[in-house]
Amino acid sequence: MSTSSFARGPVAISIAIALAAENGAGLGVTSGSTWSFSHLPRTVLTNFKPGECGKQQPGYVTIAHASWNTSWHAKVADIAECKAICDSNPVRCVGFEAHYPQHGMMRCKLYKGLMFEKDHIGLSFSKCTKAMPCHDEIFHRGFQFSHAGTWRGATEMEDLAGYAIGDCASACRGSRACVGFTFRGNGGPPGFEQCMHFLNNANKQGPRHDLRVHSYFKCVEGSGQNVVQTALQDAPEASVDNMTENASAPENATEVM
Repeated sequence: MSTSSFARGPVAISIAIALAAENGAGLGVTSGSTWSFSHLPRTVLTNFKPGECGKQQPGYVTIAHASWNTSWHAKVADIAECKAICDSNPVRCVGFEAHYPQHGMMRCKLYKGLMFEKDHIGLSFSKCTKAMPCHDEIFHRGFQFSHAGTWRGATEMEDLAGYAIGDCASACRGSRACVGFTFRGNGGPPGFEQCMHFLNNANKQGPRHDLRVHSYFKCVEGSGQNVVQTALQDAPEASVDNMTENASAPENATEVM
């Protein structure tokens, strides 16, 4: 049997299981192993071509059978209600997990996104995932430009002060915990540049494989700049002195809606 023939079988089985899980059907489950195939999206995934975003759930891209430690739980009746809760939190919620247990109702867990902040000298980039079409460039390979500004909860990489944007990107790319970075001072006096990383323990651990779970993350066809600009309008001004305040906050803490 050729390698390509061997690969097609599991893929076909995975697709069949995915369709069953989408309808909440009972499934056999193999869980506990860790997958490293995708990073945890912490921002809305953009630049999808028409028809690529929302094939199974409108406005969301599906990552089948993958579960990360989520930010908060919600009691719902079905997947539509879980999605509605995430939709009603356009800034805080970037996705949700639908878990179909062997017994009982579907469980809804929601993923918290990075919170936007204004920063007139910052350029921010999110780490690409295998679930998103990445528009990177040679000096920030593996990262897609998000917005002019920053997010809340950065960790300043003091050993990269004064270095180029490519060095900031490379250090983040080499860290599984790093989900994005802000480069401050681009175009200003040389030697004063700052590299800010956004760290997430759930991303470092990677997703857990569970055949009873699908994760869904918000996606946008096209650049998505309208979504970003809307979020930035009401965002607070960044305070560099307080940028690290949430860098080590637990990502699986229960949150009150």
